[in-house]
Amino acid sequence: MTFLPYDEEEVNILLKKYNQQTSNLIIEEYKEKEIISLQNIDSQLKYEKLINKASDYHCQITTLKEFYQGNLKEKESLEKINQNLNNDINSLQNQIIQIKQLYFNELIDKIGESGLSLENLQEVFLQLIIKEVPLSSWKEYLINQYFSI
Repeated sequence: MTFLPYDEEEVNILLKKYNQQTSNLIIEEYKEKEIISLQNIDSQLKYEKLINKASDYHCQITTLKEFYQGNLKEKESLEKINQNLNNDINSLQNQIIQIKQLYFNELIDKIGESGLSLENLQEVFLQLIIKEVPLSSWKEYLINQYFSI
C-alpha cells in the first residue's frame, strides 16, 4: 500500500468543508423535521377541532331527534284525542238523528199516515234531515207534505 503525498492544509480545508456541509445538512434535516412536526401538530389540532365539531353536531342532532320524537308522540296523542272527539261527535249526531226519528214517528202517529207508504215516510224524514228543517217546523212541513202528495 502506498500513501500519496497530501497537503495538511488542504486536508483541513476539505475537512472543514465536509464538517460544514454535514452540519448544514443536519441543520436542514432538523428544520425539515421541525416543519413536519409543526405540520403534524397543526394537522392534529385541525383534526381535534373537526372531532369536536362532529361531536357538537352529533349532540345537536341527538337533541333534535329527541325533540322530533317528542313532537311526534304529541302529534299522535293529539290525533287520538281528535279521533275520539270525532267519534263522540258522530255518536252524538247518531243519537240526535235517533231522537229526531222518534219525534218524527210521534208526529206521524199524531197526524196520521194518510196513505203514505213506509218508503215515502222515510223519504220525507230524510228530506227533513237533509234540508235541516228546524224541529219546531216539522209538524207544519209534514202537514204541507201530506197535502202535496
